[in-house]
Amino acid sequence: MIILLSGHDEKTINLNFLQLKTYILNSEYNMHDIIYTNNIRQDFGLPMHAALHINSREEFISIDKIECHKRPTKKTKSILLYPGQGILNKDFIQKLPEDLKSHASSVIFENYYKIDLAAIISDEDKIKDTYFQQCLLYYFIFLTVKKLNGQLYPDYIHGHSLGEILGGLISSEFNLMFNFLHSRGLLMKEKTPEKKNDRHL
Repeated sequence: MIILLSGHDEKTINLNFLQLKTYILNSEYNMHDIIYTNNIRQDFGLPMHAALHINSREEFISIDKIECHKRPTKKTKSILLYPGQGILNKDFIQKLPEDLKSHASSVIFENYYKIDLAAIISDEDKIKDTYFQQCLLYYFIFLTVKKLNGQLYPDYIHGHSLGEILGGLISSEFNLMFNFLHSRGLLMKEKTPEKKNDRHL
């Protein structure tokens, strides 16, 4: 497992490291999920960064201090990471550009779910529901990549969980992929016991 940290200076990174360590000590969440959530929140445009390779929760907890490095000034490789469905929440959606949220293709949600897009993204429970998450994540990532077309040329493409599918098929015909993800979300919901929060399934 690789843990990534970034900051303006070494002191900030070590403070973030201690906060993460405290969280892990008191958390029952899966270590892989915690690391994934931490890593996607890092800003590698900042001048300092650090990376830790660990094999277990216990090994991470045993570390007292980490070594920081200055960000290379030479051109680095760019990576486009497609996240898994756990990233979606109301705050995330509210930060998206308005033109993405009001895109004409939102009518497709009415065809599949018999409810419009605005009604889904205004309801926290619906956003967390894996049945809606599948297509919501694809919808917003598809439009974001489309908007960045011609501006972003990544050297590598990676994906986590559902993001693996999105990364491989984002260039597919939109309706075909949406239909697939709608069916996938429905199947997962039917085969999974009812839970209060099923966004990580």
